[in-house]
Amino acid sequence: MQGNEGEMGYPMKSRTIGKLAEEAGVHVETIRYYERRGILAQPPKPENGWRTYGDDSLSTLRFVKRAQWMGFSLDEIEELLTLRRDANRGEATGQARDQIKAKLDEIQMKLDDLTSVRNKLESLTSGYEGPELFEAFHGESKFEH
Repeated sequence: MQGNEGEMGYPMKSRTIGKLAEEAGVHVETIRYYERRGILAQPPKPENGWRTYGDDSLSTLRFVKRAQWMGFSLDEIEELLTLRRDANRGEATGQARDQIKAKLDEIQMKLDDLTSVRNKLESLTSGYEGPELFEAFHGESKFEH
């Protein structure tokens, strides 16, 4: 590779931090925070200009946003990004799959809890009259199981 080329040898688009933020749908301060955390590499600053970010930075930001949408924390995303860089190693894919399965289990537990809440709320709308409606809030909680 030479010059400003991406992984496939195609020219990479260079952009300022503001343009990167706009394209990724995040704030400039979010990018700076990710740089401080090591989630996103900070490009070197040329002597006579602004730092520019390539397509790889945009790809990383989109990965982070999508993983956050799926419920992953930034710590978990950092681990996934490390595994992503090592994706050619078979064990990296297996480790990533294990993290995804663990997240899926966590989400299932949350869904089960929300289903219990929904069921209780439904019973409150039809099963109680007068003061007993308010007394129902003193009943069994998930912490009493």
